[in-house]
Amino acid sequence: MDTDIVKKRAKIILPILVFMAILSFISAISFMALGEFYSNAVGVSIIPILIGIFLIYEIIRIKTIIPPEPADILAFGKYGILSTLYWYNQSGVWRNNKKIFSWSDVSDILIIRTWTETGKSKNSIAFTAGEFTTYTFGLVRFVMKNGEYIDIDRVVDPETVVSFIKRMYLKSNLY
Repeated sequence: MDTDIVKKRAKIILPILVFMAILSFISAISFMALGEFYSNAVGVSIIPILIGIFLIYEIIRIKTIIPPEPADILAFGKYGILSTLYWYNQSGVWRNNKKIFSWSDVSDILIIRTWTETGKSKNSIAFTAGEFTTYTFGLVRFVMKNGEYIDIDRVVDPETVVSFIKRMYLKSNLY
């Protein structure tokens, strides 16, 4: 599942981010100490403080987007590190690390619309040699048994995901 890979990467990156945050605050303190000798050193010390605050924000953000159970990515936002991640597994759908509903609450799943986006592959060594890749996204509506519905936008490969969810998790509800 995708979360296992994300958790392994988080175990590697979190200590590095903590170390970098500590170094940025140490450098800010040293710049402030130089402030009695150089007048612009105090102003320069603000930059490492801001970098340290950003790194602390990233540490907190990484800890809040990974669900506690192994899960696959359902959808992700358009805005990179600030976007919301949706995950799914046998227990239900998660938004970041909180479960928003379980499969026993769902009566049907509908694909409202789909679209494609083309982007340059970032996995190549030379960025100029990267291939253009087309991704299919969709707006998927989860209809609940109580009549409400939840729309999740930017679902990756919605036809495949919806058919998999119906076959694996909703088979008692739909078939």
